[in-house]
Amino acid sequence: MGSGGRCMRPTDLKDRIAFDLKDVHEVLQTSTLLLFVLGTMAPASEYPRKLDQILDASDIEYLKKFFHTQVETEWERNEGLAKARGLPKPRRSLEYYTLLRQLQGKPRDASLERIISKLYAVIEKQFGPGFVIVHDFWSWRTAQNVPAEFIHHDPDFWATGHHDGFNLWILLDHKNMAHSFDIFLEQDNPELYRIVKNKAGRLLPEKSGARLTECPGVLFWDPLSWWPVLYEWPYTRTLAMVMGVALNKFWQKSQNCIMYLKQRLPTWSFRCVLGLTGWLFRLTPLPAGLVLKTQRFGLEVGDALVLRQYELHTTDQDPLQDHQFRLAVGVKVVRQGPIVQYCYTGPASRIRRNYPCLRWGLGQVLPDFYRCELDMEPYPETWLTRFLFSATAEKALGDSGAKVFGEEPEPPSREDDGRLPVALRLKHGKEHSRLNWVGMPLARDIPLKMVPDYEHGNPMFAE
Repeated sequence: MGSGGRCMRPTDLKDRIAFDLKDVHEVLQTSTLLLFVLGTMAPASEYPRKLDQILDASDIEYLKKFFHTQVETEWERNEGLAKARGLPKPRRSLEYYTLLRQLQGKPRDASLERIISKLYAVIEKQFGPGFVIVHDFWSWRTAQNVPAEFIHHDPDFWATGHHDGFNLWILLDHKNMAHSFDIFLEQDNPELYRIVKNKAGRLLPEKSGARLTECPGVLFWDPLSWWPVLYEWPYTRTLAMVMGVALNKFWQKSQNCIMYLKQRLPTWSFRCVLGLTGWLFRLTPLPAGLVLKTQRFGLEVGDALVLRQYELHTTDQDPLQDHQFRLAVGVKVVRQGPIVQYCYTGPASRIRRNYPCLRWGLGQVLPDFYRCELDMEPYPETWLTRFLFSATAEKALGDSGAKVFGEEPEPPSREDDGRLPVALRLKHGKEHSRLNWVGMPLARDIPLKMVPDYEHGNPMFAE
């Protein structure tokens, strides 16, 4: 080398080359991972995070009034029926298709039609043509209510095989809760989305303890299949409901068993068990040391959060004060195309299958229900379909269902309630076995004193 240069020894040169190659390898590895994630999630990854003021004050007031007079009233009625029948208090979870049922009423609701037209105009302007609203839903968050406490995807997005769907989640009202729910962003969780890829699933996380780093959680892959087309045909609907109950119970029991083993077995042994049985139970453990991060976004009333199809999300579960609440309405938007598969574990699909007019035919183009006239008459209900419908609870797949925040079922409110032990029950005629108190007076069922007509108004018989 020239006099201005420095002669490098062979060992120094070797170390320097090794160091440079290591840096290049790390950069390439990180770049490849990010490109894989972004390439897999595109084009939804380019969507804006929120849309400002897509509804005006009159639209918001209409929707708030609709919620309180329709949705909340229905919740209270169901809670009263459950209490009268001696059942646990039903949970105020997400409500689906209430706006569609109102939209299809007679006479037509002009205010709601205007709101739906606005939403379609925003969708086409921001995301392009070819999208349809699949369903509407309500989100009501209070100190006592978490609408969706499990970490999940929305499997209905995958019905047409596209990967560019999204939710518009519109904030309507709140008290000290001007923010969204929790979202697992891909830039904060690249390793998680490398595992998830384009599949729909739910995450069963480890809450705390040493196992939080050894195995942060287990992914359950939503079973998207062809066979639920049996739900779409009236003459095979009951058979499909039987199959759905059996499979939901299987997923429930398998998850409960695996999560029990997760707490009992050493982590290496648990991973071996899932390595052998995960394909059957549709479960995949997360790698050790993976740190899951969530993020919330500030919103103002009238703003719409855009949740991208591939994003895992969950309702925020921070402890709240009694006065805090948050009300939002949302719509699920999917690119129109032929139906290629069905979900039978999600609550929205479960509600949709109650209406013949909302059928999705396999291989047929996804209908645009919100811009056509429909007859929203549900299927006739029988004791068998009623039982099967109630048995298809989402409790097994992450939804607590039977309890609210771990509350015990409410105790019997009458001394002659049939749920009480016989020794503790007071018997007054048929009340000994009655469970349904809807429309019944609170007085005991005992004979009344018969007063002859001539005694009325006669001073002789006055006491």
